[in-house]
Amino acid sequence: MAKITSAGGIEAVMNENTSGNSGHGVRPESPPLWLTVEEAAALLRVRVSWLYERTRTNEVPHLKIGKYLRFDRHELLAWTQQFRRDGGGRTALRPKDRAR
Repeated sequence: MAKITSAGGIEAVMNENTSGNSGHGVRPESPPLWLTVEEAAALLRVRVSWLYERTRTNEVPHLKIGKYLRFDRHELLAWTQQFRRDGGGRTALRPKDRAR
């Protein structure tokens, strides 16, 4: 097998034993399940220091193996869903609901 990286950074694995006719010799490499701090910060598009602080206060799901922090990609993405907003903004109070 040979690993090929495109100019865009996309990696693919080519099986050298495939026949030339099939065209199925190249398949995209699946993203890693366990992410490092740097990879998780890049996925969330936050600073590494922000992520370290959130792990220190146990605000973000993580796994500590000795001195190493790891993040489950699926669990991290599921965690971000709690911050999703619908964009509706505040609802106006009806006159009878307003404080007097």
